[in-house]
Amino acid sequence: MKPRPFTIRIATAVSLAAAATGVAALPAHATDGPPPQPYTLTVSADPAATDYGHRTVDVSGVLTRADGTPVANASVDVTESVLFATWNPWGDPIPPTEASESHALGPVTTDENGRFTLPGTVIAHFGNGSMLGALATVDIDAQWDPDGNPDTYDSVYGYTEVRTPGVQTGVSAKVDRTRVHKGDVLTVTGTVSVPAGHGSPAGTQVFLRAFWEDEWSARATADATGHYTIKYPVRGYDQDFEVITAPQDLYLTGADASLPVHNPVGITYSNLSATVDRNGVATVQGRLNQGCYQYHKEKVNLQFAKKGEKVWHTVATAVNDADGWLKATYKGGNGLYRWSHPESDNCVLYSSASRTVYRTMERIAGFRATPQPVRKGQPLRLSGTLQYLDGSVWRNRGTHPVEIWYRPTSVSTWVRKAVVQSNTKGYFQKTVTAGADGWWRAVQVGDATTYTSVSPSGWVDVR
Repeated sequence: MKPRPFTIRIATAVSLAAAATGVAALPAHATDGPPPQPYTLTVSADPAATDYGHRTVDVSGVLTRADGTPVANASVDVTESVLFATWNPWGDPIPPTEASESHALGPVTTDENGRFTLPGTVIAHFGNGSMLGALATVDIDAQWDPDGNPDTYDSVYGYTEVRTPGVQTGVSAKVDRTRVHKGDVLTVTGTVSVPAGHGSPAGTQVFLRAFWEDEWSARATADATGHYTIKYPVRGYDQDFEVITAPQDLYLTGADASLPVHNPVGITYSNLSATVDRNGVATVQGRLNQGCYQYHKEKVNLQFAKKGEKVWHTVATAVNDADGWLKATYKGGNGLYRWSHPESDNCVLYSSASRTVYRTMERIAGFRATPQPVRKGQPLRLSGTLQYLDGSVWRNRGTHPVEIWYRPTSVSTWVRKAVVQSNTKGYFQKTVTAGADGWWRAVQVGDATTYTSVSPSGWVDVR
């Protein structure tokens, strides 16, 4: 990042101070920007781009006063800097590039025309520093301090850029496991490849990134054959595994490869509920935590266990919606229900707390039709006793509506014929006129606390 001229910094400081202290604003002409610089320093490079086989440029520059007259015999510091991308996965408003890996080319002295030249300047990566994030751009910076005193902040700057397109390299990667957990040691092996005629892969740095906020999490160096090995102790929050290479040669471009490694996240369940209707159909709901469902749809098992039993049975499955909600039904009646997630690439094995549902069981005991057989047009008496389950004992229930249903032998549809009221001991009866052969049954429709019960069907022979 280029240093800002001192005059700009002073003007900014004055403006801020005036705003903070309430000092009267400067005249309009004074707020048009900083005063003109007394000197101008320009820099250029020829050619403006290099490549793998052509790595030198001729750097030149000229230093003049504001009126255009040259500044002779001035000592100008010239620096070559490889530019790097600023690591920034968060989207913060910070500079997108930063200058690093600087290499001094000067000082050089201007001639009588204020000019200086550096012919045959090599544009390259110097030293052994990492090239991770290196851009295909090199800065040529020039600086001249008129009074030689750095404390006066009156230096003059100029710069130019040299484009440095690189040759693409490759990388392969294999892992010793595709599903990991916290504390596991993941081993990654592979090979860095370089196009023929473009040097050796030896010294190429290979970085493992295991979490999106990390620029890298572990690293290794490729040998002369390009082989590398990385051993990495997995952290609980690691996700999105990949390898990235950084060749030491500025003119070789790094490669990357995603790794098929998954670190299942923990599961929590919330908003658990279970209800059962009068026909014994349980509806169970719940919600997965965002870390599990955020990027994936998860298949979760609904499990059921009868009260008092320790064995859980998977009776249905559900897939979460976009907000993590789960819902499934099962005609199991009374018992315990829970969600259970088998371990997947995304989420760990984990079962929710259980929810218990209960309604009172009822039955119609001793339902019968008499006489049997019966003559057509004669009375047919239908009777039975309504009971409920008290623990393990069936007891007679008091008064309650009971429906009488009939289905002729030749059809499949039931028709309700009557509704009767049981007495205080649960007994009920209904007399109808025999019309044709058919099936009869009694139905007690459940309420908010009981299940619906249906008697066994009885066939009546009408003659």
